[in-house]
Amino acid sequence: MKVLAYYLPQYHRVPINDKWWGEGFTEWTSVKKSQPLYEKHYQPHVPLGGNYYNLLEKETMIWQAELMHNYCIDGMCFYHYWFSDKERVLEKPAENLLMWTDVNMPFCFSWANESWLNKWSHREGLLWAENKEEKNKELEFIFLQTYGREKEWENHFNYLYPFFNDERYIKIDNKPLFVIHDLYNIPCCHEMIVYWNELAKNKGLKGIYILGGGFPDVKCNVDGYMTHEPGMIRNSLKSINFGEPTLISYKDAVDEILAQKNVKEKQIVFTTFCSYDTTPRYGLDGDVYEGATPDLFMSHLMKLMAKNQAAGMDMVFIDAWNEWGEGMHLEPDEKYGYAWLEAVKNAKERYIDYVEKYKKEISYYSEKEFKIICNSKKWELYTSIFDRWMNLREKNINISDYLKKNHFNRIMLYGVGIFSEHMILECKKNDVSVIGIIDRSKHFSVNDIEVYQMSNDLPNVDVIVVTAIYSMDDICNEIRKYNKEIKILSLLELILFAEETFLIDNKKVYKLEGQVV
Repeated sequence: MKVLAYYLPQYHRVPINDKWWGEGFTEWTSVKKSQPLYEKHYQPHVPLGGNYYNLLEKETMIWQAELMHNYCIDGMCFYHYWFSDKERVLEKPAENLLMWTDVNMPFCFSWANESWLNKWSHREGLLWAENKEEKNKELEFIFLQTYGREKEWENHFNYLYPFFNDERYIKIDNKPLFVIHDLYNIPCCHEMIVYWNELAKNKGLKGIYILGGGFPDVKCNVDGYMTHEPGMIRNSLKSINFGEPTLISYKDAVDEILAQKNVKEKQIVFTTFCSYDTTPRYGLDGDVYEGATPDLFMSHLMKLMAKNQAAGMDMVFIDAWNEWGEGMHLEPDEKYGYAWLEAVKNAKERYIDYVEKYKKEISYYSEKEFKIICNSKKWELYTSIFDRWMNLREKNINISDYLKKNHFNRIMLYGVGIFSEHMILECKKNDVSVIGIIDRSKHFSVNDIEVYQMSNDLPNVDVIVVTAIYSMDDICNEIRKYNKEIKILSLLELILFAEETFLIDNKKVYKLEGQVV
């Protein structure tokens, strides 16, 4: 059983944080200035001995490595902030670790693939957000998460490869482990992962072992899926008060995690958290999980380890090693000392006693339950896409501009439906020719455009645009059976490219002058 802890690298100065949150800002800034917001509220969290460390100092990482080994933690899962092949941030601790080969810290990456917004400046009750000029600004993107295509995918892989090749990098089935925080965010997920695995094999690796965050209805050639708590169980929990901040029962939360069902033929790693309090970051808008103690955490963790192993996944992720700004830290503090770490060690020594019990009690979603959940998520996704598309139309932005710019003048669509009808109209405005539509049924016609079934006899085109986004993985596999070389784009990619162009052109994405972050 591997025990991995999420690792936040925001404990050193970077120019972007200086700009937005004040000179010298790190995670410690919000932690130090936090105050209790109600009676018996445990704030601030003070590291044991006042150890407000700097992650750029080698002694800090040596201390962390010794601590993790002493308490049976098998590796650190570093948050990886890669927004484009030109923009990344908080990368120095991992780069230093790569250079410091004598620091015995097994590690892997979790790609936190979400845009950064200046949303903290709009929160109430933040004593540390003193940059008044920035607080008065409208909501903006600090970094916009983008994905690009093959060139950008290759640049990202080339950055990751030296880490993957390090003997300390955690591997599963002899493949480097790489976590993607949110699969729903990636419009080119299937094609990108296939491409990465080809690059990995060309470099002599067996491939990449990818765990995707989110419910496993998204199929993207990943090796398994994982929850990320307390995010996934949050909506199923009732608040124990309706004040400010919001209070939620920690016991209810961990009980809900243990009650989560598996999905047949899909591997899921259920994860957990030691405690949670986001008031240092979000002030009165924060959530606090009341009743979190090392003893309760230990009792829960050993059962979760047994649950995962019973279902064939010999690993568990804990949020977090050092998320002090969200009250999630295994690192010792003044209140509990080393008790959170002791809880991990004790759970790892005792979980085996529960494995047989969970093998007998393992529960799966029925086909009907799974279908209902998938349909719900499908329509959530399509509603979101339609809303984003209409917002672009209201700004007179045509998503087919990307096709025109890249000389994709002859295209086919995959999927008959409302999206394909709107796409045909946008292409006509941009002199992009829709040669035909591919669909599994041939009993439709759309605007007098011929509908084809997938075969070797399709017309020659520059690209196939998939409008049936929810089934992207299956569709890509189907197309590749007949044509391994044709370029495939999703409708969601075109929307993302259009949004990116609009935001940059209208200066809604902040760029640090003279600095490649």
